[in-house]
Amino acid sequence: MSEGISFEELIAIVNEQTKQVKDKISDMRDKGDEISIGEMFEMQMAMNLLSQLSEMSTQVVSSANGAIIQVARNIK
Repeated sequence: MSEGISFEELIAIVNEQTKQVKDKISDMRDKGDEISIGEMFEMQMAMNLLSQLSEMSTQVVSSANGAIIQVARNIK
């Protein structure tokens, strides 16, 4: 039986992707004007993934809060 992904794992994934994006930004900053089109696309893809992961984390928390509110209303 699969339990799905835990919130801690999701946070770890977001943190790892954030680190990768920061590393790419640092590398691009160090290169100055020598940034290739491919590197720019890689950066855009990394930022898109980070945005999607962050949005997913937000939605997970929002869904959990909504479920807790519904349970609380039903207990009244």
